[in-house]
Amino acid sequence: MFCSKCGSEIDKQSKFCSKCGQPVNQTINGAVELTQIYNGGFTLTVNTAKQWFAVNPSIKMVVDRGAEYKIDNGETLNIPISAGTHSIAFSCSIRNKIVNINVTDNVTLNIKWNRLTGSIEVK
Repeated sequence: MFCSKCGSEIDKQSKFCSKCGQPVNQTINGAVELTQIYNGGFTLTVNTAKQWFAVNPSIKMVVDRGAEYKIDNGETLNIPISAGTHSIAFSCSIRNKIVNINVTDNVTLNIKWNRLTGSIEVK
């Protein structure tokens, strides 16, 4: 697990990053979420298209190699996020997509499966 503020590796039992002091929280489902400390922070809204396939698996999101989220077909997820550049990795099965965003305001990402290639599209 890595700190969302400074990028240092953090022990999973730690409550704070040993390098910069960023708080670390455990989520209910066991995924690790690093608490963003921000004043005047922003919201990252992630929408998944409601698509019909034989199988509609959840898409896993990892923000800045730390905070983990799961989003299902047709759902919307709102994540607090600080200003600056962030790396967001999307994965499902063998499909992966990494998006780098520069946050200066609220951001909306729309995710869908490409029916021809089977890849994850993020716009």
